[in-house]
Amino acid sequence: ANEVAEKSTHYLREYKTLFDKRKTEILAEPVEKIISLEKEYQLLTDKKGIDFRLLRPSEMKANEFLMSFAEVPQFRGKIKEVREKISELKDTARIIITSSFTAQTERLKNLFENEKIVSISESSESPQTFSLPEPGLYIVLSEYRNGFSVAEENFHLWTENDIFGRSYKRKTRFKKTSSKSINSFIDLKEGDHIVHVHHGIGKFLSIEKVTVEGKIRDFLKLEYAAGDTLFIPLNQISLVQRYVGGTDKPHLDNLGKGSWKKKKERAEGVVSRLAEELLVMYSNRMKLKGFSYPNDTIWQEEFEAEFPYEETPDQLSAIEAVKTDMESARPMDRLVCGDVGYGKTEVAIRAVFKAVMAGKQVLFIAPTTILALQHYNTMVERFKNFPIKVGMVSRFRSPKEVKETIAKFSRGELDLLVGTHAVFSNQIKPKNLGLLIIDEEQRFGVNHKEAIKKIKNLVDVLTLSATPIPRTLHMSLAGIRDLSIIETPPKNRQSVETYVLEENDEVISLAIRKELERKGQVFYLYNRVDSIEQEAEYLSKLMPEISVGILHGQLSEDEVEETLIDFSNLKYDVLVTTTIIESGIDMPNVNTMIVKKADMFGLSQLYQIRGRVGRSNRKAYAYLFYTKDRSLTELAEKRLNTISEYQELGSGFKVAMRDLEIRGAGNLLGTEQSGSIMDIGFDLYVQMLNEAVSKLKKEVIEIEVRTQVSLSANFYIPETYIPDTKQKIEFYKKLEGAQSLDEVDEISLDMVDRFGNFPEEVEIFLLQEKIRVLGSRLGFEYISEEKEEIKFRSGENFRGNPGKIVQLINSKAGLSIVPKEPNILKFKPKSKQLEPKFTEIIDILEKILI
Repeated sequence: ANEVAEKSTHYLREYKTLFDKRKTEILAEPVEKIISLEKEYQLLTDKKGIDFRLLRPSEMKANEFLMSFAEVPQFRGKIKEVREKISELKDTARIIITSSFTAQTERLKNLFENEKIVSISESSESPQTFSLPEPGLYIVLSEYRNGFSVAEENFHLWTENDIFGRSYKRKTRFKKTSSKSINSFIDLKEGDHIVHVHHGIGKFLSIEKVTVEGKIRDFLKLEYAAGDTLFIPLNQISLVQRYVGGTDKPHLDNLGKGSWKKKKERAEGVVSRLAEELLVMYSNRMKLKGFSYPNDTIWQEEFEAEFPYEETPDQLSAIEAVKTDMESARPMDRLVCGDVGYGKTEVAIRAVFKAVMAGKQVLFIAPTTILALQHYNTMVERFKNFPIKVGMVSRFRSPKEVKETIAKFSRGELDLLVGTHAVFSNQIKPKNLGLLIIDEEQRFGVNHKEAIKKIKNLVDVLTLSATPIPRTLHMSLAGIRDLSIIETPPKNRQSVETYVLEENDEVISLAIRKELERKGQVFYLYNRVDSIEQEAEYLSKLMPEISVGILHGQLSEDEVEETLIDFSNLKYDVLVTTTIIESGIDMPNVNTMIVKKADMFGLSQLYQIRGRVGRSNRKAYAYLFYTKDRSLTELAEKRLNTISEYQELGSGFKVAMRDLEIRGAGNLLGTEQSGSIMDIGFDLYVQMLNEAVSKLKKEVIEIEVRTQVSLSANFYIPETYIPDTKQKIEFYKKLEGAQSLDEVDEISLDMVDRFGNFPEEVEIFLLQEKIRVLGSRLGFEYISEEKEEIKFRSGENFRGNPGKIVQLINSKAGLSIVPKEPNILKFKPKSKQLEPKFTEIIDILEKILI
């Protein structure tokens, strides 16, 4: 305790010194705002009520006693031993098992459901006080890392580390994504063409402040044909979408004329015909009866408890969706989208385990040999404590080995077969196939896709992709394929800084030296096997001091594996390689990527290649070089510009949409659909298609009410707070998509995290957003202010509780109704100050909502 007191004094002194030195140079808070100097600190420094000396047994008073703390057993994942120990102790002892996150407490509950669980901690948001009135097992949320036992008290505390044999990552508060997926991956920046649902195709010029009735509001300024201008208030931003339709220069619509209406009507006809075709496909799929998997077994719980990281919320959602699909009698056809390294493989691994536990076989197909090898090694490692037999087929294996592996799989002696398209060249007839997993489907050729289709019938299919092709994306958005999106990046992951340059020896050597100086390594991608050795020689002459390795697809399996192991063990500084590393290679120490002749690659391929670096908490760099003195084609230039533009984390969807934009819808969706997409844009097209399919399915479509809020206050985010237009639109769109106060609070936290504390204008703006969210949930058409009175106008979609409103009127809460206008509620706030007045409005709306 003396040491703690000394350290506290030292830190305080050090911070005060730093503050006094730097306070005139930078913005800095005084020590009292940063470090708590309250009761705990005073007790520690004053030493009141705390005795810091060693207490001898002979000096103990009558009401003092010694407690002997002892270490607890380390079970190292042997759940059977844990159960035996609980059975031995539970009738006389109090046992607490702690975990640092909620999902793990649920697993622990399921693992020990046959034991006597007395209590389970419910809240993870604040510290809790527990009484342990009776012997038994208690499961508690806590950040404890090491357990202990007290023999005299018959008390035992075991942490998840004691049970599973490793430390878990600290519980992370992940940010929610509140906007719909289709809105979240379509960026809007100045100069972009847009589609307004009611006015058609225009051009977004800027965000402008406009004073209306003495109050400042932000508006989108849009340009239409003949130079016409339209101002759209930011609270209607959901009506505006970025135009994506396969052309860079769509015709602008005329305001006030019927051309846009005709385009929409024409598109509606095309969409309704397509919806009928899709519905036939959908109903045929629904009629199929597949295998219905049983609920998770106790082994599934034990297996999932071995995962050494905390799953992200998106990952958990995807896992639950896949399990629900598998337990349904309808064959699963689910696409899981997520950027490279976002945890798609773990979703697949859990599906594999569930299938095998039900006695089914699994076929896992990957596009490249190296990726298949990596998946195989991962699966073997993850399943090592369970009786699951895994085999692999690829061109690295000899024909005899391949034949034997296929024969074993056909006889049912293998539970899981991982392979490349080499699987299709053999007469594969699984004995009891239940699940087919396809990694990066867009990488397979037409013939391979046909072979996949033959296997697909009546088995569950799970497809993983970082950059889905537009057709796959379209099928998912149209509801023919189920879609799960993993958008939350792993903790500490940083974006890859990307440069597009003309070939330059100086830049290449500088980039390599920069990486080597920080003890890192470099991927050098050169996609010509016939001259790859000459390229490695050129690199060695350019930088004689570096060691260079070579990797390409014509090497044998042993050579490939040996090269990768040598590179991993730092034998080489630079690995000159072909696109064999494109998918799946995971080397956290490699954080610079150099790509020669980058203009020869496709967009999603470039995105995948870049994803090989930046897989640690270090900043990563990608240099995309195009041939010197050679003019780029228009398409190549667009691809390179796109990959340079989308550097932030989670851009896979944006890249897929840009791919659609560059290549055009064309034969991907058929010429008729292509024309409609060019007329009205992909976003509105998918929206109309979803509505048409829902109508044909006779689904009840809940009408979404968007409350118009018109209060006597400014309504904007100032440039001094968020100067970048693109980021400002992102937050306007997120807030407009929010459907609960919790979502508004989450978005607010994100804003503070990125831009600092709010100025007054933003505080008022966010309170008005909360009023809009509550008003929309209640179904009010508008909320306005007149003569210090707030009017809530309801329409036919009002969802409030009339009984509750009557109670509030009778309780004299400031709420009243005018008999002449029964659809208008009036509310008179007590305060005239903006912030307390808006808080009162939020409070009364919440009371109506309860």
